[in-house]
Amino acid sequence: MLCGSSPAIDVAFRQNIGMLLTRRVKTWQGTACRDCGRSMGRKLQNLTLATGWWGLISFFTNIGIVIGNASTLGHLRRLAPAPRPAGAPAPGRSVFLRPGFLVAPGIIGAIALVGALQPDKPGWSQGSCVTIASGKAVPVACSAAHDGKITSVVASGNDCPFSARGSVVIGDRRYCVSND
Repeated sequence: MLCGSSPAIDVAFRQNIGMLLTRRVKTWQGTACRDCGRSMGRKLQNLTLATGWWGLISFFTNIGIVIGNASTLGHLRRLAPAPRPAGAPAPGRSVFLRPGFLVAPGIIGAIALVGALQPDKPGWSQGSCVTIASGKAVPVACSAAHDGKITSVVASGNDCPFSARGSVVIGDRRYCVSND
């Protein structure tokens, strides 16, 4: 269809464009030889990898579109190479060597980084620190001023280790508190 070479097969490639609340899908179909099909497929796969993730529905739909495009590229790869006429598109670089391929790992890395940079939220667990304010024990970050550290969680006050300077009851749990 593009260059007139053979062998050629019927192919269809889709490009998913994710937008926050909606999405758009563009489809290219036709009969293509190995090189022309790979050229168009790699181009649309790269665009899909870059633009397809940006929305809740698009995120999940994009996975299916990427797998479908990869399957079609695999069918084209099995075709015998044909001489490329002048002006026919070259397949270009592999999808893995194009910028769109880096978008998904970049998104995952950014989410992981944001999660890692979240400050520690103090809570009632072994190893957390507490301070006594107005007669009540309150969990605080261990980097802040604190009066002790929760060393264990036990069923009764008698089960706290000898080194505990006291205990705090929250609900049905008793937290043993020791000096640091």
